[in-house]
Amino acid sequence: MSLQPPYLSVFDPPETSEGGIDPLSLQGTYENLAERVYPFITARMARPRYLTAMVVGAHICGEFIDELASDGTTPAWLVFEWHVVEALVRCMPEFPAAQMAQVPGSQKVGRAVNESRRIGADAYLKTPKVFGYTGVYKRLARGLRILSEDMELDEAGFALLSVWEKEQGLKGFRADTKGKGAEFRDQLKRAVKETMRRGYVTRQALPFWQTIAQRLRPGGARKKEVDCIAQQLFSAELQLTTHDPLAEHVRREMMEHIVDNGKSISRFEEHIFFRHVIRKASAELRARLQCIDAYEGVGRLANDALRLILHLSSDRRATPVTDQSFSQHALARNLTERLPAAVGHLQESAPTMDGLQTVSRLIERYGDVRTPAAFYNEVLAHHEEAQRNKPPEGKRAWFDRMEDGVVVRTLYRHSDPPAGDDSYVFDYRTSSVCSFLRDLKKLPV
Repeated sequence: MSLQPPYLSVFDPPETSEGGIDPLSLQGTYENLAERVYPFITARMARPRYLTAMVVGAHICGEFIDELASDGTTPAWLVFEWHVVEALVRCMPEFPAAQMAQVPGSQKVGRAVNESRRIGADAYLKTPKVFGYTGVYKRLARGLRILSEDMELDEAGFALLSVWEKEQGLKGFRADTKGKGAEFRDQLKRAVKETMRRGYVTRQALPFWQTIAQRLRPGGARKKEVDCIAQQLFSAELQLTTHDPLAEHVRREMMEHIVDNGKSISRFEEHIFFRHVIRKASAELRARLQCIDAYEGVGRLANDALRLILHLSSDRRATPVTDQSFSQHALARNLTERLPAAVGHLQESAPTMDGLQTVSRLIERYGDVRTPAAFYNEVLAHHEEAQRNKPPEGKRAWFDRMEDGVVVRTLYRHSDPPAGDDSYVFDYRTSSVCSFLRDLKKLPV
């Protein structure tokens, strides 16, 4: 089985004044190119069953949809999310680890539970509408017609809720007044209503938490629920990407290539897989993957050139890194030699990239670079411009200019040089799709 990148349950970073990511401001175009291949899916997604949790939550919170909790900021769907995450945290030891893995917010909720604190806004993620499971999966739920923009059930959401109700043996959950499902539904509604009144999750008996975890644990979907989600994910007829009506067709074809591959593709194998698919893909998919490969070709070289400067500054400590010291390094010469062909490849693909400004700027910036010294100066200027343009008022560059070179500030030095290979700088979401396909029984675990 392929190794997967580490997953942290809490991705809730504080703001930084230094702009410590995306040093060349290439990420915006990456997001655009990835969306053309895997619409509505992001790199933070991993478990499709959160779509079911969101459907159940939408049904429970329908009568509270326009209300906020007593804290004045928390909507009902987030109150329901608190209950689901607390249930999963409390019951994790009772289920196989693989079925309970990758629960956004579980670290913070786990600490609060261990300290006997109630779960509320102060004990959950700082930005739950982005990094909680609803925030992460909302766009996909809308794209698959599972939920509406207002968090109400859409056509596919009603179908998914019906399948889940039947497979879980919860007859009456949707509408009836009697039965095990009706009892569970009413218990959830009372819990959500009371939490909204108080502003924190009220104490519940262990069987309540066990029932939620049993019914909604991330890896616990049964066959018909799995098939229902897969049917929407593989659908090429949704056409919700009105600006790109072929996007769903492309996503379906990509997933079929992954399934045919027979095994998961890690973040670090994505470039190999894409180049393999290019050779046998449809014309439309081939063109989109070639755009990614061309963009990454220049992006990888520029990132490696900057990373090499960061590394050289680590080796030289307080001594400035100059264009001469950069040029003397074998990797700098190798990167520079590969750059003209990479820019030419990008220029060939540019007409199919919808006139993305970053693409034309990369071609303009690096098109005439032929020496390591020129590459050194251009990539430093590129980084300074990228940092200067970051909102809200710009960020500091990672280095300080001296009379004869640059000294990289300690935080950004690298003890190891870049590998100098042809892997991709960015994650184009294939590993997320593979995680989905494993849960949907399309790939081996």
